[in-house]
Amino acid sequence: MGKHEPPDPVKPVKDIDKKNGKPRKRAKLELLEHESEIVDLYIQASRRSFMTFIRGLTIDGQFGPTCFDDSMATFQRRCFEDLAPNVEALRSGRMPPTHRRFWIERTKKASKDADLAAIALWLLLFPERPFYIQVGAGDKKQAAIVKSRIEALMHLNPWMNEFVEVVRYQVRSKQLSRSGVPLAALDIEATNISGAHGGTPDLLIINELTHIEKWDFANTLMDNADGVAQGIAIIATNAGHQGTPAMVWRENAITSDAWCVHIWDRPAPWHDQETIKDAEQRLTPSRFKRLWKGIWPSGKGDAIPEESIERMFVLDGPRDPHKQKIYVKGLDLAVTGDHAAYVVLEIDHIDRKIRTARWRHWKPEIYSEQRKRHEIDLVSVYNTIIEWNKIYKGTTYYDPTEAALMVQTLPKNIPMLPVSFGSPTNLTEMANALKTVAEQSVLECYDDDEGNLRRDFGKLEIVDKGNRGLKVEAVSDTTGHADRAVALLIPLPRALEILGMSAILGEDIWLAQAGGEIDLTDEEIEEMPDALRGIYQMDFE
Repeated sequence: MGKHEPPDPVKPVKDIDKKNGKPRKRAKLELLEHESEIVDLYIQASRRSFMTFIRGLTIDGQFGPTCFDDSMATFQRRCFEDLAPNVEALRSGRMPPTHRRFWIERTKKASKDADLAAIALWLLLFPERPFYIQVGAGDKKQAAIVKSRIEALMHLNPWMNEFVEVVRYQVRSKQLSRSGVPLAALDIEATNISGAHGGTPDLLIINELTHIEKWDFANTLMDNADGVAQGIAIIATNAGHQGTPAMVWRENAITSDAWCVHIWDRPAPWHDQETIKDAEQRLTPSRFKRLWKGIWPSGKGDAIPEESIERMFVLDGPRDPHKQKIYVKGLDLAVTGDHAAYVVLEIDHIDRKIRTARWRHWKPEIYSEQRKRHEIDLVSVYNTIIEWNKIYKGTTYYDPTEAALMVQTLPKNIPMLPVSFGSPTNLTEMANALKTVAEQSVLECYDDDEGNLRRDFGKLEIVDKGNRGLKVEAVSDTTGHADRAVALLIPLPRALEILGMSAILGEDIWLAQAGGEIDLTDEEIEEMPDALRGIYQMDFE
């Protein structure tokens, strides 16, 4: 029998009872003997060959238990084949011949966890030296998924129970070292399981990377893995979101020769079209694309299609002030909890574009001993408003909920206008403005190195509030509450209005105002579209 080949099939016993078509008792015993012989041969071959073990596993297939070799998808086989020589070398303490780092990215229900369990099991079943495996994830439930898949394989392959056992959050070999401890062991690690994560694993598996929020935990696990010269690390995950640490890790893996990357970005072949269609109808567009098509969207929101967000980010960086441009600004202020942001928008009538001229973001980083909490550096916000208003002339629009006191203390020559988030009209105008710039490719933006503004746009959702109109809502996470995008949204209706694409009033209302008794300031007249300015300045009888 070849190293990577399953054992030859045993000819079936033909001693059948002609009356009922069932094997006679003696034939049944012979069958059992043959089954035992086959399993013994398979175990012996599996000790020598990782791929033989994988191919001969009994797994839970679509129609019940089946041999893995008969149902294994091509993308699975290729992944196992790339791992095989490296895992075999690792078991014996040799340096892996091709790769020590593996990135495995798959869509939903594409057997990621079960395949990780099979990899770990081979090392636990047939250790040749003291061996330690760590499985880490964002929380206990996610980390324990691999353990539950191991238990499922042990149930379907009962012979494994002679070699390994599961004790709480550990899977360990029944073979003991000279000191009397298990020769090989697997520990479950998670950010919400108490205890230090200080082990140095021979094999590290970080599962569900995109769900990790405490990145010090993930970095510590990788630092520990780096402490084993010949050790292997496997990162396994579904697609996540742009601008996150997980995306940074992914780009590093893809661009580095040190990593072997396997990405499966479509539904697994065992899913029927009805299941996929049902998921598409049930899930939000961004979630469906992420889980079933392996697309990394900008965020969890669906206010703007991903392709529209992609078209927005075409600027290299901040823009210097220009006399021929008009500027409006938005301030989203907070004191604690949420972050704060200040955004300057440039309106270009010639190109008919609205651009981010400059933006800044603040985290609650200053600790107040008096109030025992972290707060926004309001002095920095205050100084930035004054500084930027010297450079970019124009009105700042703000939500008065948090900013009213600061506005009262600002110099009177800085024009500030409130936009209450308690007004359904204001919220509907912002939602319509967002849809307008997305659909007509009016807005152009720059981003920082971490992709924070783009990620903020990806958090936005437009919610229909019935007779109260529309509202833009944002998904809050560890990077803030989409404060940069919210600060941009506050003056966006006004910017569209100036550009002549009003999402607020429409030209009919401008005309009504022009013929009425209303008086506008010189600045407001200057910011009007040229055609409307001419109408406003006409003498009406």
